[in-house]
Amino acid sequence: MSESSDHVSAPRHAAAPDEPSKPAYVLEIRVHGIANAPPAVMLESEPDEITRRLGDDLGSFWSRKDDDNDTVDPKTGIASTEAYSWGRLARTGGTAIAAIGRVFVHLGWLFVLPFGLTNIAYWTRRIPLPDSANEEKWSGGRGAKTLRLFALTLTLIYMAAFMSVAVDLIGVQCFRGEQVCAALPAIFDGLLGLDRAARAALFSLGPIAAMALIYIVSRRGRVNYESNVAQFSDTFMAGEERRRPLLATHGFWSMARVTSTSEQLHFAASIGLVLMLLGWDAAFAGDRTACGADCATSLFASGPVFPVVVGAGLLIVAFSAVLVVAATSPKSQIHAARARRSATAMLVVAAVLYIAYVGVMIGTTWVREPEAADGTPFLGLIAAPNALAVAALGVAYAGAGWTRGVPKGISFTLLLGALALLLASELADPLGYADTRLAGITLDWLLLGTAVACVVAYFLVVWARRRWTDTRFVAWAGMGPAVGMLLALLTSMVISSLLVLGVNSWLGTSTDAGETEFIWRTPPEPGSTPLDAPSAYERYSVVIAAIALLVLILGGASAIGALTRRTQFTVPSLGSEPDQDGGEANLLGIADPAADYAEQEAQDVLVGRARRIVSARNQATIVHRGEGLLGVIAVLAAVGFLPLTSSLAFQTIRDLVPDEAEIGIRDAAVAILAAVAIAAVAAVAARAASHTERPLALLWDIMCFFPRAGHPFAPPCYGERAVPELTGRTCRWLRRDYRGRTGVVIAAHSMGTVIAAASVLALSNERVSPERGPLQTLPHPEAGDDDACAADRVALLSYGTQLRAYFSRFFPSVLGPRVLGVPGCRAPSLWSPDPWAAQVRHEWPTRFPDSRTHGTDPFAQDGTDETLARVLGYDGDPATPPRWRSLWRRTDYLGFPAYGYNAEGNPVDRGATESAPDRYIWAVAKHNDYLPTKQYLRARDELVSALQAAATPQDATAPTDPAGGPAEAGA
Repeated sequence: MSESSDHVSAPRHAAAPDEPSKPAYVLEIRVHGIANAPPAVMLESEPDEITRRLGDDLGSFWSRKDDDNDTVDPKTGIASTEAYSWGRLARTGGTAIAAIGRVFVHLGWLFVLPFGLTNIAYWTRRIPLPDSANEEKWSGGRGAKTLRLFALTLTLIYMAAFMSVAVDLIGVQCFRGEQVCAALPAIFDGLLGLDRAARAALFSLGPIAAMALIYIVSRRGRVNYESNVAQFSDTFMAGEERRRPLLATHGFWSMARVTSTSEQLHFAASIGLVLMLLGWDAAFAGDRTACGADCATSLFASGPVFPVVVGAGLLIVAFSAVLVVAATSPKSQIHAARARRSATAMLVVAAVLYIAYVGVMIGTTWVREPEAADGTPFLGLIAAPNALAVAALGVAYAGAGWTRGVPKGISFTLLLGALALLLASELADPLGYADTRLAGITLDWLLLGTAVACVVAYFLVVWARRRWTDTRFVAWAGMGPAVGMLLALLTSMVISSLLVLGVNSWLGTSTDAGETEFIWRTPPEPGSTPLDAPSAYERYSVVIAAIALLVLILGGASAIGALTRRTQFTVPSLGSEPDQDGGEANLLGIADPAADYAEQEAQDVLVGRARRIVSARNQATIVHRGEGLLGVIAVLAAVGFLPLTSSLAFQTIRDLVPDEAEIGIRDAAVAILAAVAIAAVAAVAARAASHTERPLALLWDIMCFFPRAGHPFAPPCYGERAVPELTGRTCRWLRRDYRGRTGVVIAAHSMGTVIAAASVLALSNERVSPERGPLQTLPHPEAGDDDACAADRVALLSYGTQLRAYFSRFFPSVLGPRVLGVPGCRAPSLWSPDPWAAQVRHEWPTRFPDSRTHGTDPFAQDGTDETLARVLGYDGDPATPPRWRSLWRRTDYLGFPAYGYNAEGNPVDRGATESAPDRYIWAVAKHNDYLPTKQYLRARDELVSALQAAATPQDATAPTDPAGGPAEAGA
């Protein structure tokens, strides 16, 4: 058959009228996971034996060249096998452009990382279900508006870092009298004729250009990713007016995303911050001592221009923040249009004021007095980064109470009160009230202590809420939004500190060889640096280095504990067929846990393959502990950043450290981060020279599935293309003119199961049932019945999946147990020999009774009549298993059971051999090597049989419809 042909040939034997009807034409679609397996590997063929049937370089469907889409394999019942490749949607970071261009693009992807984590934090919250799947509105739920403010703060943190580099280090400090930093090209020498204010205004173009580059990097894939979303939503989400899972609603795919309104407001606020900092420094001519108790008087005494610029910048930032909140969940299209017009106006005002200021400063540079030759640092870039980090930290703290149901009044009172008290403590000294005493305590310390007490009181309330809220099956005990935001804040501060300190190190590197003798070189005196980087980044560098050291110690201790034990894990059954390696896959495994499960070690002497299998199980548990380690990192960031919020507390701690030790610690931390920055840039540049994949490619697979809803500059969502494509291809096959004689088995690996689950739930809106009858809302009704595209004829074969262990816990509103239709999953332990020991015990309640009382499930109201398991035919009776099988093994570091560890009453999970089949040299099977196993073939046969049994008897006719050929994207 021609590769481009949409027609299929007639079968060799048409069914007789009295022949029992069965879906003889079953399509198997294989979807790869985070390993991004090539299509040839998925099809178990050589590259020259396959061809692309549909798609482009980012997403495509492949099949063998000899696959005619029609001949049914009598052994398997499969008429065609296709491979869906989506990995480049998540990982492509550059096109065939010059290497130097790819370097900047790949660096831009690193800067987008905190924005992606913010987007993840958005989806960890509880999000209310709409009353109808086709409802064209979106309710973000509690915390949506506050999280959008957090996103704006991250943008401004980056702007402060860009200003520190471009304006402070380069535009101000690198020009001293008649001297210019040797690291700068000679073309910059001509700027010596500009005064400090003019040069700062000119170099402030750099931060705005850098933010525009980040925006372009994050936006460049959206045309490819989001083009099918509108049609997809209108097609598959126009069901009856009933509650549906979020993944099966119109609003999730078309209304949840941030729009150009937020993008414009982020740019407007960035320009406003630049204006405010430029005006502040120019007003005081770089004199740090000029702003004291009469700071406002000094500001207005500087002339009419600079106070207006500072005020205008402050108002632009404030109004942008207000509009960001207002645009989060517009009540109607009218409100959305009004917010969009306001955002455009705000951006125009900010741009006009900025252009005017830059023009005036450059045009009047000759009027102002020459600057001092000492190159004093730029004002405002010590307080600004710290103030922004404080605001972001406060919002992250608030996220800890959203899922646990902390009353809003308590959250606002305690956290906003803490912020106000902290600000008052900082202003006590400049305003001359620091020495005022109350009850023998100075006013500044009293205010600071009260602020800390408010924060402690808030977390005591959060902790106490555990008695009323059941968060056993939610990641991080229901504090996922806080963890996501803390990780985003930590990442942004790491990147900002690396940027500022790395550039500072580069600019401050001497061009002289220095004093050398034989093989020795004499370094400069500790603490003596030619340029003065903003101290905020030096402070954070010390805390970041301490966090990294503690994480290495804790993570190392956890890994050592995992690798030095020989735990007898519960293992899944491989079925009735004996394992090809004589049962080695289950060596040291147990079917039922004993009373001392995960504590008693096996005493067998392990040699050869058995030793490697047991070792692989232990190694897999290291990755399984990732959730706990991320929680530790978030806690360390929450605690470590807290002292930095107060200059009084930081200075007190600093005074306790001897000067020599302080200088040594600071210089060591700065040097380490600067070296890491240079190494990171070099690594990204080297990779960009030969690869187009983004750095940290695996991370993007996990991060980019969900629509952009937290930060407007977050990376594009590949799910907005992958899910419509897979759903469309499935629907197109089901709509072949066989009237019930077609079926689809979606075989998905790892992250591919998330795409598959979303596609099945999308198809569930068109599911036919006797109660509902066929729907008449399907598109392209040129072939078959309007009810032919239905999830009733779809089966799911997942393997190496994280649906239940990770996604149901991280994103309970989107993929939680009430959406998947599976039991909840307890948190993994960082220290237990089996990280999932708590879950294993939970699944054997008679052996491990739990007498504790638990609160109310915060997601109890999010249940619907349809779950993934129910759509796939599960009615709650294990005797009638659904059209869903899931394979897993204990040696898989990213694969888990989809239903549970206990095989009794488990209708979904099946075991897979831990010995890699079809290998010339024997190897342990880990996250891959599922396709060639006997367990995969048996599970697929079961699903094909289930599709046959579910077919409705009817006359069979020969296929004549061209729609059975390769589908069009989004069909």
